[in-house]
Amino acid sequence: MRGRIRRGVAGPLSEALLIVVGIIVTLLLASTVFSKISLFQSKIDVLSSQLSQAMNEKFTYVYATFNESDSSFIIYLKNTGEYPIYSLDKFTVVFGSVGSALYYPYNESASTNSSSWRYVELGNKNGVWDPGETLEIIVYNSTTINPPFFFKLTTANGNSVQVEFSLTPR
Repeated sequence: MRGRIRRGVAGPLSEALLIVVGIIVTLLLASTVFSKISLFQSKIDVLSSQLSQAMNEKFTYVYATFNESDSSFIIYLKNTGEYPIYSLDKFTVVFGSVGSALYYPYNESASTNSSSWRYVELGNKNGVWDPGETLEIIVYNSTTINPPFFFKLTTANGNSVQVEFSLTPR
């Protein structure tokens, strides 16, 4: 008779224990999944914000000139968008005669005959191209090029402006 009582209590007790363990495992698994989903959602939000900002980058070619004193071409661009543009030193510049333009690397201390470019902010000099601010791109060419000239600037986010121009004599 004692054996029957133990067996009768042991069955429901082991079932209750299995149910409790199952619930605990389910809760642990759910909390892990929810934390991963939350992390994923925050990454999606950041990427969405960056993509939105990148898509809203807007800038316009204003004017180009030639500086005879250091044989540089100066191209003026204006940020006409609502957002600042970052990583100015990561811009890609292609310049030269139409049909034979070349890549020019960024060089903060670019100078005559260096075949590189640098920029000057005509506004708040903070390394950020703020909305409404004009940027002066100075291209130092070391080869002979003839008009019409080709200029293309691409930001780190892939947005670009390109223009063909000739300089009018002064």
